[in-house]
Amino acid sequence: MNHKTPPPSVYQAPLVQDAGNVTAVTLGPNTFDSSDESEYKDS
Repeated sequence: MNHKTPPPSVYQAPLVQDAGNVTAVTLGPNTFDSSDESEYKDS
């Protein structure tokens, strides 16, 4: 039963890491692309 239902600690570890990675990757290129284009166009 323990194997089928992992504890919250183990569940939060991968979830937090996944969310952090996704946010960083999505925010990275997205913000960079928008800022780069906006700054370049503004300049």
